[in-house]
Parts: sequence; C-alpha cells; structure tokens
Amino acid sequence: MNAQLKYADRRGSACAVIQGSNEREKGEVIVKDLILGAQVAKAAKDMDRNEYLAMKERQQASVAAGRTLTRRLVDAFGEPVATPYAELRRLFPSAQAIAAADPDRIGRLGIVRQRVRALQALAGAVADGSIALHRGAPLAPTMAALRELPGLDEGSVQLIAMRALAWPDAFSAADIGVQRALGSRDLAAIEALAEAWRPWRAYAMARLWQSLEKPR
Repeated sequence: MNAQLKYADRRGSACAVIQGSNEREKGEVIVKDLILGAQVAKAAKDMDRNEYLAMKERQQASVAAGRTLTRRLVDAFGEPVATPYAELRRLFPSAQAIAAADPDRIGRLGIVRQRVRALQALAGAVADGSIALHRGAPLAPTMAALRELPGLDEGSVQLIAMRALAWPDAFSAADIGVQRALGSRDLAAIEALAEAWRPWRAYAMARLWQSLEKPR
C-alpha cells in the first residue's frame, strides 16, 4: 500500500490526512482516530450511562424494525423469483411497483404515513426518471432534488448519497449509530469533529458503525 497517513492535532482529536495515488488506497487507509475518538467521547461522559444504554436499545430496535419492514415490503410487492434457496423467493420491489402501490396497503405493513409518503415520492421520482440513483448521477443536482421530496430529512439524503451515489463525503450527525459510537447526541459537536474526516466522512461513518459490532 502506497498511501500514507499524516496526523495533526485538531480540536483534541487525532486527524488523519490521507494521501494516496487512488481512491481505493485512500479508502483502505481509513481514519485511525475513530475508535480513539469514540473512547474519548465516552470517557468524557457526554451522556450518562442510562442515556447511553437507552440510545443503544433504540439503535438496535431501529435496525431490527428496518429489517422487518423491508422483509414485509418485499413479500408484499416484490416479483416472485425461482432460486435454489428457500429464503430467496422474491426480488426487491421496483420503483414503479412502490410508486403505484396503494398507500394504505403499504401503511398496513407497519410503515407510518409520513414515511409511506416519502417512500412513494422517492419511488415515483426514480420511476419517472426525474431522479437517477447510481454512481454516475450528478451529485449536487441529485441531492437538491432529493431534498425537495416530501418526508426526506437531511440524514436520509446523506445516507442515499452514501449508499446509492457512492459519495465518499456523505455524513449524518443525526444517525443514531454515529451518535452511539461517539457517545454524544450533540449534533454541532459531531459535525465539528467530522470536519477532520473530509473528504472521506462516509468511510468514517462506516467505521463508526463497525465499531459497534460485536466480535464473532
């Protein structure tokens, strides 16, 4: 690996400045101060133990609920597909299928009305071609169009930019996993800390999520 790391102190946190010949190298040399930052934040007790445990439970419940709702959505609107695996029996629903679905039917899956509206607005925009979600889509116009959709907050826009547009600097301080890893719900403080990770904040966010995983 030819990439090199240089460290400088910024706001009490080790700041990794990544230098490399290509994006892969830069991606492999993910900022090394994240776990340290999480430990420092926890040690500083930005939140008390009870608040931290409550946040942990919310994050775990959020992930579990998301999986359940996704499975219900696939079962309800996904096209059947034959595979050698019993668990893989349907494709993920197309944007056209979600956009054309009865909102009440989606709601009966357990998705609240505001999120149904956001989901169908996004699906409709993708279905009619007004928004393209792929690596080659223009970043600024696409994010601007996403922000115009009803029900999509900035955190959702950032996550879409990270997952669908492959933007390496996407970051959401409001993400509960990020907050849990850093031991703080102070959005301004998290945003300030994340400035040291530009232009690779999406890698930093993924590393923070990874820090929460239990060792196997």
